Amino acid sequence: SASEKLKIVPSTWNNRSKKRMPC
Repeated sequence: SASEKLKIVPSTWNNRSKKRMPC
């Protein structure tokens, strides 16, 4: 799920690409 991936990504990615979803 996209939400699960968002949680898996580190805070740095979350902070930088909050609107974009890193693959």
